[in-house]
Amino acid sequence: MKILKYQQWTLLFLIIFSIIFFFILPLENFQQGEFWGIPTIFWAVSLIIIIIMHHTYILLSWRLEMHYSLITKTFGKLGFPLHVIGFYIFLFLRVIFLLALSLSNAGTLAIPFIVRLVIVLIISIPMFYTFYSVLRYFGLARAAGGDHFSQKYRDMPIVKQGIYKYMGNALYIFGFLMFWIPPLLFGSVTGLLIALFSHTFIWVHHYTLEKPDLKFLYKNNN
Repeated sequence: MKILKYQQWTLLFLIIFSIIFFFILPLENFQQGEFWGIPTIFWAVSLIIIIIMHHTYILLSWRLEMHYSLITKTFGKLGFPLHVIGFYIFLFLRVIFLLALSLSNAGTLAIPFIVRLVIVLIISIPMFYTFYSVLRYFGLARAAGGDHFSQKYRDMPIVKQGIYKYMGNALYIFGFLMFWIPPLLFGSVTGLLIALFSHTFIWVHHYTLEKPDLKFLYKNNN
């Protein structure tokens, strides 16, 4: 089935992570704490579900449009803007729930605050340069998968300015460092576990969804 092509590898990754998560979570500190009276386990599981839902949303939206133009046929000119709104709502929820998780599980990481702060400052440099480059040279709409919806995005030249001058996939390498910052600042071991899951999952997303889609789209474009 075109829509689910390569997603067996995504499912395998999720199964492996679920097994690891099942054995790690009962360990000391990983369920410790609460935020707004809600336990850490709720924030952790909810965040994992949101991350998976985000991937599923992108998978369905991109491939239904790429293969069947279903989004634009259904919503017309509003199709792509609606996709972008949904895309960034999920991203916003990921940040909010990660922040809540990090606050809930704060103080469980046995690393001095000054060390964690230094790490945050170091990783913030390439992260913010990446966000600057995306906003100035790439654009939020294109980053949400504009080339799945419109020929104009596929006709745009490859971005070679800013951080993209040095690294083509900087958003996944450095942009996703943003998910490490809250658990590092608040010292949350569970937050770091989910940050690792999120950063690893974006590469699964890249190789099982984005890269095959771009190959299909730009092959048809030539």
